[in-house]
Amino acid sequence: MQSYKRKLFIFDMDGTLLDTSSGILRAVRYTLEYFHKEIPDDDMLKKFIGPPLRLSFASLPDVAINEADEMVIVFRKQYSEYELFNARLYAGIEKLCEHLYANNVKIAVATNKPEKFAKKLIEHFKLAKYITIVCGANEQETLTKADLIYRIMEHFQIEDKSKVVMVGDTIGDADAAYECCVDFIGVTYGFGLSNKKEDIIRSKAIQMASTPLDILLNNQ
Repeated sequence: MQSYKRKLFIFDMDGTLLDTSSGILRAVRYTLEYFHKEIPDDDMLKKFIGPPLRLSFASLPDVAINEADEMVIVFRKQYSEYELFNARLYAGIEKLCEHLYANNVKIAVATNKPEKFAKKLIEHFKLAKYITIVCGANEQETLTKADLIYRIMEHFQIEDKSKVVMVGDTIGDADAAYECCVDFIGVTYGFGLSNKKEDIIRSKAIQMASTPLDILLNNQ
């Protein structure tokens, strides 16, 4: 058994544990067509992966703020009924979770995806045996990523935050970790971060991981 200085790893979901892009983007396109909106290019659509949906829809130039709430409802129905499991585990994630679990490191998930969807995905991809708690968005999307991290730390009664690390693929994940005073590992195989100097500096990451198993480096 190996000894890890981190006793709790908190993972983002979309772009960190799972590549959910196909299902999300199909549901976004469906929603935009349903409301007769212009469909942006793929680079713009990819910005829907990770952040709260309401903010993503409201950021489009032809969407009024009051329409965004209605669009979220249509998206969630389409996504939950047809696209939820249109996703895949990143190669190495199951091995990573198995290794951490075997070495008595707790694993949690903090995601902007609705909690009920996140739990179904964790079960579907057979990660539930490794993950202690999944915290996701509420229906109103009023919880921030930092709120979710705090909730997880409260669950484990964390007193020493140096024992905790947040793992994610976006600046939003990094900012939430910084707000909660925990270290951040950025993954570059997801949707937001890269190994570019500006991403490393802005995210304040202690490490950038190009594969899931790279997350284990420098954490023993």
